[in-house]
Amino acid sequence: MPSFIEVLRHSRTTRTAVLHEFWINYDTAHTRAHAFFEGREDEIFYRPFVEPLVTGRLFFYRCGGKPEAYEVLKSIVARQPACRRVVFFVDKDLSDILQEQWPTDARMFVTDVYSIENYVVSRETLSRLLSDFLHVRGTSFDAGIVLAKFDSELLVFYRHVKLLMAWIIALRRRGLKPNLGNISLRELFGFSPDLSFVRTRNKKRLSYLNSVAGVPTSQGLWKDIRQALKEISDLSPKHVVRGKFATWFLVEFTKHVSASLKKLADEVGGSVSLNPPVEHSNLIALLAGKLVIPDDVDRFLRSHLP
Repeated sequence: MPSFIEVLRHSRTTRTAVLHEFWINYDTAHTRAHAFFEGREDEIFYRPFVEPLVTGRLFFYRCGGKPEAYEVLKSIVARQPACRRVVFFVDKDLSDILQEQWPTDARMFVTDVYSIENYVVSRETLSRLLSDFLHVRGTSFDAGIVLAKFDSELLVFYRHVKLLMAWIIALRRRGLKPNLGNISLRELFGFSPDLSFVRTRNKKRLSYLNSVAGVPTSQGLWKDIRQALKEISDLSPKHVVRGKFATWFLVEFTKHVSASLKKLADEVGGSVSLNPPVEHSNLIALLAGKLVIPDDVDRFLRSHLP
């Protein structure tokens, strides 16, 4: 039985609750603006881009997921077909590859890449993390070497993780829904002392993935995986690699850089620390307001929130 707090949390993001709040705030004169998101991190990511463009009151809503966002928009349009200054934001995920059919509406922004996290993972973001949160005292280091290493290892990461994405695609095409939130990439990958991205020695990778993702071992799955891998091999990693996998790489690389620099600093009596700590849970929040707005987001916002 869910706890009382869980019941309250769920009630905040149910479709009925979101719609109720919207209709209370909505005005037919369109002097107010309304932005809808899948969840908390999406709001944190988009909010610094939305707020500067809006004069008047601005309201934010969390729908609780991608399907829920589409249903909320459907309900609003059914009642107010010509509503303006109402915008929605969802991730594309694997919709193109899986040929999923979602309703189209000019007020619905869909990421050009897999998800918002794919906008975040870049050389520029790492540089910002190092300059803003890495505190170095009594020593120095060449940031260019670190950034070049990031670029090369990110390519290695993408090459390995595309196989994992092919496994996900193969399962989804069989009608299965693997629980990706249970997958710990640390069980599959890591970094060597020289910051090279490597695979772990786990020889039962597929068994591990099937177990934690809650999917059965399927006959002929490897054939489907190879076919999916062939399809996505030449596609941009930002369009096919799950965003949370990509931010895992960014966070882990940042942590390993900090640890390596700390060892060097200890040799000369200096110190290195990450403050505040960069974690998977706070990455988007730490970067809020520090990122350059993606071109497709900028075009959408300027078109719908003049």
